[in-house]
Amino acid sequence: DDGGPAEQSLNYHRFVLDLYWMVVGLLEKNGLYDCRVWKRRLMMGETFMAAVTYEQGNFPAIGDSDDGHAIAPGLMPERPTVVVDENTYQVFPAAGYTIIRGGSKTRLIFDHGPLGMAPFYNHGHADALSIILYKAETPLLIDPGTYRYNGVPQWRRYFKSTRAHNTVTIDGLDQAVQETGFIWSRPYSVDGYAVHETATGVDVQARHNGYSRIHHPVWHKRTISVGHNRYTIVDTFAGSGIHDYELNFHLYPDAVVSSNGSECVIDNSPVTCTIALKDGSYFQHFKGQTDPILGWFSPAYGVKRETTVLSCRKRGRPEGVSFLTEIAV
Repeated sequence: DDGGPAEQSLNYHRFVLDLYWMVVGLLEKNGLYDCRVWKRRLMMGETFMAAVTYEQGNFPAIGDSDDGHAIAPGLMPERPTVVVDENTYQVFPAAGYTIIRGGSKTRLIFDHGPLGMAPFYNHGHADALSIILYKAETPLLIDPGTYRYNGVPQWRRYFKSTRAHNTVTIDGLDQAVQETGFIWSRPYSVDGYAVHETATGVDVQARHNGYSRIHHPVWHKRTISVGHNRYTIVDTFAGSGIHDYELNFHLYPDAVVSSNGSECVIDNSPVTCTIALKDGSYFQHFKGQTDPILGWFSPAYGVKRETTVLSCRKRGRPEGVSFLTEIAV
């Protein structure tokens, strides 16, 4: 109802919207049908796409993508242009995305949506509470993409997994259960969403229950405070038992990483940012690992590149474990 993708896939959302615009053009130009009701709904979809799109019409690789186009790469049907106010934030509660804009065209996407479209959730990835961050045309924290659907089951499993996204994995498990390359079971839900403006920016939070299915259940809550191009991310947990927790941040492959104690400097020219753990912890760096798979990015269908992942691992009871991350752009 807010114009977002039911499949939780940006590429398929763009593809389907363009198919509809082609039909609208055919019907209206030939005087066959009045499409005003359609176009009101389609404009909601375009408003969502404008919110997540950065320079030159590009958008993050959230959810599945096979690089399909309604016409062909670089060609699109006639469709309206939506102008985005770069000084505001937007919330899409049904789709489950908050887009927070900062100065110098900095944009953070916070995913607090469902796994995908029931009953099979085919094109969704297990990315609850994940973030994506970019500045103008420069990606900083990325969604690793899709790679391939068939023929490489271990890689298909990785690119859909929770570990492949900028969130927390518990006990090495996904937030839902991968039954096949396209079918999920035990889908999670997200609750506790709240957003409010502060004197310096905006605070947003949400919680998911993807690990409530395990023997000793755990709930993951993430709070993000934004102000003056500084992002403070607090991950906390509630539940029982002793668990392993892994916080990951996936970087764009071209970025050069240097460490200074608990702070990492990310240089993806012309943009530089810092990521620091403020709780006394340190990041480990992984790149192009194959056993287990970690540190890969798929810029196009069937293509993969090595990339750096900043990872912090902890073990303990839920109430005794947390992550405090600060990102400055």
